[in-house]
Amino acid sequence: MGTDSLIKSLRGEGITCGLTQGQSTSFEAYLADPQILSKLSLFMDHLQIWNAKMNLVGKATMEKLIERHLLDSLCALTIVTSVDLPEGPFLDVGSGAGFPGMIWAICEPKRTMFLLEPRLKRAIFLKEAARKLELSSVVVLDKRLEQISGEISQKYLSPKCLALSITRATGLREVFLNASNPLLEVGGVAVEMTGVDRDGQESCTGYERPDRFLYRIGAERIEHAVVVRRKAGLR
Repeated sequence: MGTDSLIKSLRGEGITCGLTQGQSTSFEAYLADPQILSKLSLFMDHLQIWNAKMNLVGKATMEKLIERHLLDSLCALTIVTSVDLPEGPFLDVGSGAGFPGMIWAICEPKRTMFLLEPRLKRAIFLKEAARKLELSSVVVLDKRLEQISGEISQKYLSPKCLALSITRATGLREVFLNASNPLLEVGGVAVEMTGVDRDGQESCTGYERPDRFLYRIGAERIEHAVVVRRKAGLR
């Protein structure tokens, strides 16, 4: 899709999604960067082509893909980057078709972004998208989090230096939180993108009390939530 069409679809959504003024300003700043817009547009076109062949995100128009996935990812990013984060890489657990990890990598190209996707066909799509968009900061790993936590530390990182671990696949919260904690720097965050009907307020071992942020997307303005848990310890 053209960059102009993408801007038209997204401009002004920061305010209407219920973001704070500061978060909405960050949202609009991403849209003001022509390189980010160009790569977002290329990625969505690339996704639509591959989706016709291997059903990455189901049958959906470009407008619905933008609403359900791209806009959701951008809102979550502006919320997460509004909290204090350490310097360091991000990890997207269960990246699927690249939401939110690929979108975040486009918008925050100076951070290394690990995309963890155990389904081989989707991992191949992600690698090809990163190559096509020249995203040298993206590392795609076709394994599960509980399989590779040690590998990430040994091969790519000094131990415990992730700034952030995120997932949209909230069915395995305990596995996600337990496996992410050893990889996070003290003060780093584990983030869940979820619906408002899920309880995200309970405390978890190894983390400070969570913060829950709400926003609205789609024509019906359905509420979504981002739950942020900061790794506990002395900084």
